[in-house]
Amino acid sequence: MVKGLIISALLASAAAFAAQMYTDVTVQMGVSVPGLGSGAGWADFDGDGDLDLIVSNSSSGMRIFLFRNDGSRFTDVSSSSGITGEARNFALGDYDNDGRPDVATISFGYKPTRLFRNKGGMQFDDVSSQAGIFGTYGWRCAWVDYDNDGHLDFFQCGSTNYLFRNKGNGTFEERAAAANISAGGRSCCWFDYDNDRWQDCYIGVSGANRLYRNKKNGTFEEVAASAGVADASRTSGVCAGDFNADGLFDLYSVNISSPSNKLYKNLGNGKFKDITYSAGVADVGDGRTATFLDVDYDGLVDLFSSNHVNPNRLYRNNGNETFTDIAAQINIAQPMDPFGTAFGDYDGDGDIDVYLATHFGNKLLRCDGVTNRWLVARLVGTNSNKKAVGTRVRCDFGSSREYAQVDGGHGMGDSDSFELEFGLGTATNASRVTAWWPSGRVEAWYNLGSNKYVTLTEGTGEVGVELSYFRATPADGAVVLRWATAAGNYAGFNLYRQKANEPLDERRVKLNGALICGRSPHCYVDKDVKAGGRYRYWLEAVDAKGRGEVAGPVEVVARAASKALRLVGAEPNPARDATTVTFELAAPSPVTLELYDLSGRKISSEARECAAGPGAWELFTEALSPGIYVYRVSTPEAEAAAKLAVFK
Repeated sequence: MVKGLIISALLASAAAFAAQMYTDVTVQMGVSVPGLGSGAGWADFDGDGDLDLIVSNSSSGMRIFLFRNDGSRFTDVSSSSGITGEARNFALGDYDNDGRPDVATISFGYKPTRLFRNKGGMQFDDVSSQAGIFGTYGWRCAWVDYDNDGHLDFFQCGSTNYLFRNKGNGTFEERAAAANISAGGRSCCWFDYDNDRWQDCYIGVSGANRLYRNKKNGTFEEVAASAGVADASRTSGVCAGDFNADGLFDLYSVNISSPSNKLYKNLGNGKFKDITYSAGVADVGDGRTATFLDVDYDGLVDLFSSNHVNPNRLYRNNGNETFTDIAAQINIAQPMDPFGTAFGDYDGDGDIDVYLATHFGNKLLRCDGVTNRWLVARLVGTNSNKKAVGTRVRCDFGSSREYAQVDGGHGMGDSDSFELEFGLGTATNASRVTAWWPSGRVEAWYNLGSNKYVTLTEGTGEVGVELSYFRATPADGAVVLRWATAAGNYAGFNLYRQKANEPLDERRVKLNGALICGRSPHCYVDKDVKAGGRYRYWLEAVDAKGRGEVAGPVEVVARAASKALRLVGAEPNPARDATTVTFELAAPSPVTLELYDLSGRKISSEARECAAGPGAWELFTEALSPGIYVYRVSTPEAEAAAKLAVFK
């Protein structure tokens, strides 16, 4: 029955995308840009509610073009805008939190980096000198709030990297060397790969790519090799997105003069897995740039990838960690060689249009014919930066979900709109949209409907359940699950288990018959596992209204129970003043009894010599606060653990 439902859904989805088509409307809309395209971006520069367009080129005068969206057509306002000079590309972001997108430009080595402040009305001032922005020979730049202080910082990668920390008073201080992120690069994307709420940075270079983990103290640690993403295939563009909707952002590395591009699946343990060939997204190793997006609104994140002298690819997500190229079918395979792409809904009809800044003609392609339903979210930061850059958002619809992040620039020259476009498939209601803001706030909005734009302002949603961690570790003959809540109005929890070789959409086993309540942190010991078996676990935190926040999956390999030691248990459990821990030994051995709270802090430890056979040990609990604890019995050869409840 499940397989039949999946096949039916795939057939319906295939019919839906068959009607989708991109149409060249460049001349019609008045956005023809001569020469070789370099960068492209969408933003509402004049605050009238629709997307305006900015494009740079690398020939025919090497200049920046700014187009105001007037509805039926765009108007070229470049000469009166105040944005002057040339640019390899640029990044769009509201550095002064006044609600108007500003523009930072980088050039080809003989022109300095510049910052243009948006005054409103499509007018800009060059504030580079007084703001303290400088640098030469940049390849890619981006806005990011790397220190989570509510002010957008500016990052430039090139022959050397520059990291300009926003001081919040209109000026910046350069911190790349002090932050350990100064080594150069050709492309970058900022994202939170370890879900610790701090932005990390992946940088594509001509040698081995670099992944910088944010250490939360203003510095970074380079971890690409240990994380498995040190691609050494001459990377030209990088991007991040969650293609399998597991809440972990994955990476795509676009390579040139190499065997292939690379798709790295985020495993959630600090490591990534190269699934390029099994996923079918290797392309031809002739790449320029790439973007994750749900182009057909079926609720699955797709992947656009461009090439130098080969057609573009639009890898449609099949929902089983494989993709199919449909670029030719929907007329987005040409023009080739986009250095910069900008995806956004310029005409306000909900579907995702694109401007391609290429070396084979710069084109605006309008998207038509999408029949799936959608929701477009405009996020407004209050304690976070105004444009909400770095905010991770999840949209729940039907029994599915989709993740996206507000982006400050990625790839070679890509600046998509700040709005987040979510595909709902055939679902008529976005049942919940959850935002993880850079400020640390987590909140949710419910029953938002479909086929419309919504504005989500920080502080206006309901405070949701927030899980600070969820971990699974093997123990002798069991798996120990630990988790803690950071905030929220949670009422209890549900745990689910699945064998790791089963498809993600198969039924999961609910471990606990009732909600697990009590004080955070929490623990559950799953003894219904087989040695050597690999298991996935999910945790659902349920709020007072019965609505859930899901963490996971986490995977673990179960360990066999040791014959040298068998833990019988503790009696009484729950305990008030004392409990007796009983165990059996196969041979005489020194034994250690330890007690931990659920944060891992050791409460007590005692060791003694024990004879073979049954053993008993009294553990005093009269001084303990009520709650859940873990006791562990260990010998030099084996260990076993279980939880103990204490009440007063």
